[in-house]
Amino acid sequence: MFVSPPSLALGVASPDHGRRVYDWWSAHQGIYEGFVRLALFGRGRAARRLGLGALGLDPGEAVLDVGCGAGVNFDALAERVGSEGRIVGLDYSRGMVGGARERASANPIGEVHDVLRPGGRLAVVDARPFQEGLWRALNPLVTPISTYATNWQPDVDIVNAIRRTFADARCWTTNVGTLYVAVGRKVSDS
Repeated sequence: MFVSPPSLALGVASPDHGRRVYDWWSAHQGIYEGFVRLALFGRGRAARRLGLGALGLDPGEAVLDVGCGAGVNFDALAERVGSEGRIVGLDYSRGMVGGARERASANPIGEVHDVLRPGGRLAVVDARPFQEGLWRALNPLVTPISTYATNWQPDVDIVNAIRRTFADARCWTTNVGTLYVAVGRKVSDS
């Protein structure tokens, strides 16, 4: 499935650049996986597992994987929701969607909240610039490289957007605060 991005509403400076970057990465998955491992100090898989666990999925539930990339979460999600469940992946890179297919967004958090049923959950596993101590001195080097290589949007504060939008919100961090899992659960239809 291909869905065009909500462009500037997400804080994306150049949606076309992002598409080109991730289309390139989709054709070079091995290099991409190595880059992600290096950038996240090897903790990306652990953070994904934490995010998956935080969702507390049951068999038969439906999951929307926004920014699904090449579908790296699909197998783990399918294991949780079972054959009765449903997984829908969205990504604005045609190449990444092609990779995901082979394996099986004004205020995007608010839009996700609006479509969730009461009890529905959103989990985001992502990275942000260094948050603590002397590590922040690396941000001027790391941020531009990561931004160019992945169309990363470090100025978009997803953690606080989830906290503002969801009455029940939690966040876990690792890697000196750079790698995080933020979870919001919709409490009611209001």
